[in-house]
Amino acid sequence: MKNLLYILLVLALSGFQFKKTIQIKSGKQVGKLILNSSNVQSAITQYGDIADFTQGISCGEHTYFTNRFSFSKQRITVISETVDNENEKNSLIVKIGLSYPCGAETEEGISLIRDNIDKILTVYGKPEATDTSKASIDIHYNSKGISFRCDRNRKNIQKIEIYSPNLIADFCY
Repeated sequence: MKNLLYILLVLALSGFQFKKTIQIKSGKQVGKLILNSSNVQSAITQYGDIADFTQGISCGEHTYFTNRFSFSKQRITVISETVDNENEKNSLIVKIGLSYPCGAETEEGISLIRDNIDKILTVYGKPEATDTSKASIDIHYNSKGISFRCDRNRKNIQKIEIYSPNLIADFCY
């Protein structure tokens, strides 16, 4: 018993933290980040420095940007959209992507780390759409605002993305 208390004390003093599972609510939020309500700065406050930033551009009467901010430690990407010269960090988050091995789980109990395509189909039922490539299968439940990217051979989940219901997944990160 003494040894166990000593180990716990050492872990506490060394700053050891048990990893929390990030909760995913389809079409709504990931952890404390709420779609169309939280801005990119709130993700920076929660997850720290941005590891990577990419920006897709679409031109028309205005220049539209799709901004992808990646936080490598957590394997989370937040996606926002801006017009012309808006400040990207103040823009609202419209999609959130989580990549393996992020410790995340949907409210229905699908874990990014431990589950696979079979569990997705058991829990969510027939997908509304699928996309298949040589390497992956994307399973979409657009009306719920959630999509899964699975390895085509091993069937394990590689990515989960949430977005407002009836939109489509990005998976460009």
